[in-house]
Amino acid sequence: MKLDPEVFLAQLNELTDITDDFSKAQSDLQTVISDYWTSLGELNQFEGPQNAVIADLVTAFNGIKGSFEHLAIDLRATFDGMANSDEVSASDMASIASELEDLDDSVDSIGDIVTPPTGGGGLTYTMV
Repeated sequence: MKLDPEVFLAQLNELTDITDDFSKAQSDLQTVISDYWTSLGELNQFEGPQNAVIADLVTAFNGIKGSFEHLAIDLRATFDGMANSDEVSASDMASIASELEDLDDSVDSIGDIVTPPTGGGGLTYTMV
């Protein structure tokens, strides 16, 4: 099987766009959660069904972030393996390296939004 650098670069670009969109969604969710709990004020001391839903969302978002991280690591390993091959030109390797850097930066920009509740006293959140 031969690597097509154009296809690989297109897929890297698409993955970077998806990662950027996910990062924005993660940030938006943080804002909504922060605003929600701030507006609840005194009610924040009580457990409610919304706490479980929010905790599930947080866990899912943080899990997706981990998947992006693992994918970026795997792509980097694939790239490193291609470095010893003569199948890909130096200019294509430079382009791929640049796109991998963009992807790494995009993945690094995704922060964990919140930590799930540990029980009792409502949902607490912290930026990680």
